[in-house]
Amino acid sequence: MDCIFFINPNSGNKDGVKLAKALDSLSVHSPITSKQIVFTDKKRLKTQVLSLSATKDLIIICGGDGTINNIISLLTEFDSIPPIAIIPLGTGNDIARATGWLKSWQDFGIDGLHYALKKRLISNLDIWRLNISGVDYTRDFFFIAYAGFGYDGLICKEIPKIGPIFLKKGLYLVAGFKIFFKNIICGEKIKIVINGKLINFGQILFCNIDSYAGGSKLFKDSKYNDGIVELFFFENFFQFLRAVIKGRIRPNMTQLNCSKIKSFKFNILNRTFLQIDGEPIAFIKPQTQIKVEHFRVIPLLRPLKNNILLNEQPVIPEEENIIDASSVTPAIT
Repeated sequence: MDCIFFINPNSGNKDGVKLAKALDSLSVHSPITSKQIVFTDKKRLKTQVLSLSATKDLIIICGGDGTINNIISLLTEFDSIPPIAIIPLGTGNDIARATGWLKSWQDFGIDGLHYALKKRLISNLDIWRLNISGVDYTRDFFFIAYAGFGYDGLICKEIPKIGPIFLKKGLYLVAGFKIFFKNIICGEKIKIVINGKLINFGQILFCNIDSYAGGSKLFKDSKYNDGIVELFFFENFFQFLRAVIKGRIRPNMTQLNCSKIKSFKFNILNRTFLQIDGEPIAFIKPQTQIKVEHFRVIPLLRPLKNNILLNEQPVIPEEENIIDASSVTPAIT
């Protein structure tokens, strides 16, 4: 099996370098016969992904939700996409949490990846397209986890991209209070038109997975591979904040009202901010049409979820399949 590891060296606590060294343990007792480790470079990410991924048997994305989104969005240019796996290194890790890769990594580390490779069970992961069309422009974005217009977009915009994970999580709270008080003073809401009807909301949220904002569960039956996305409308900041807190404290009890959709179209009449998979994207201009639709599915390697396989004895590969340590030196290619 020929694999490539895309590691974001700046994700989370910047553990990418340590991870690259730890991956040497996959040289033995692993189905991997060849591996390439690449530190992602934001300015050259498209070249890295498109030039190195097409012939691989598996792509392992090591980073947070933003890294996963960026790489998968580029992979959609391929007619046939190799299966992907995830090593969570980010702040929120919602995609890894929803797909089971976060728990697998926390419980088993590299061993969990090894046994997932050994089993090679594949499921689907939905990719959604968000088209933004203005008076003089149109652009497509893709999301795996969620896309939000309103409060969460503004909160993401406030968070700096540097600092340890514990500091970032604290800053989300600070940013949330800032947006909260600003909303009390201004009281401005998103004005949208749906089927000719004018409606005002504080937050519009599309969710493809059952984890939001670093582990809040807004809807317990959400699935990442059913071709359906959940659509939530929040009237004000109190309603939005209450849902996020309740979804974190009582995740098995949360069941907000939502619409299950395969596509959705609406017009935004005023200026608002967009976030996709927890990353700030841009201000949306007034008089913009938004269309959300299911785009395609990609193959996802299913993670190890229990310790049953850990009781099995690993199979030592033949001598010619053992990788020389020099072949896994990380590079920015």
